[in-house]
Amino acid sequence: MIYRIAVHNLSNIADAEDILQDVCISLLTKCPKQRDSDFGTAHSESFILLTEEEALLDYMDVFVTYSIA
Repeated sequence: MIYRIAVHNLSNIADAEDILQDVCISLLTKCPKQRDSDFGTAHSESFILLTEEEALLDYMDVFVTYSIA
C-alpha cells in the first residue's frame, strides 16, 4: 500500500522506494509499541499513512526547492 501510493504520487520507482524505506524506518524507530500484537489495527494503519504523507510532502518540498533554484 505504501509503495503503491508513493509510485502514484511521484511517478518514479526509485523515489517511491526511498519513501517506502523512510516510512519503514519511522515505523520501527518512532513507534516501537506498534511492533506488538496490535499491529494491523486501524491506529497503526493511520500512523503509517500519516508518516507516508509527511515523507511525500518533505520530498516534494525538497524537489521543488532544488528544481527552482
